[in-house]
Amino acid sequence: LISPMKNHLEIIKALQTLEAVITWHIYGPVKDAAYWQQCKELIQQLPSMISVQYHGELPPAELASAMNKFQLFIMPSKSENFGHALLEAFSAGKPVITTDTTPYKNLQREKAGATVSATSLASELPEAIRFFAAMQQDEFSVYTANAASFARNFSAAEQLRKQYQHL
Repeated sequence: LISPMKNHLEIIKALQTLEAVITWHIYGPVKDAAYWQQCKELIQQLPSMISVQYHGELPPAELASAMNKFQLFIMPSKSENFGHALLEAFSAGKPVITTDTTPYKNLQREKAGATVSATSLASELPEAIRFFAAMQQDEFSVYTANAASFARNFSAAEQLRKQYQHL
């Protein structure tokens, strides 16, 4: 979903500060054409070693195949009451970078991703991406295993029931 709520501009700004080879895949329909135009203008200014590929809307049957194209899922959303896309990424064993406005907290402690402050996004998001870009494969393997484990634990029926009661 291309909309200001998903903070694509912040991701692009973070990518502008990096010195790593990165391909960022974007999936979802454009909900705000003016916002997407701003994104495209910033994408044109990215360093040559960083590429962005927009794929449009993703049919559910193609989700697993799309997940195989990337190593890390980034969605610094301004607000999520559940974040289904985040849980899908965890389930596929993809570490996640998201904000503290989602239900997915303490991802660093869990070694399943990174939770960054929505109010400090400009400084924390590039740092989180740098952290993963510099990571060695053996450590990254721990994060992928923990991401999948995080999804299983988060989805446990008892825990989910308690969360719904809390809401």
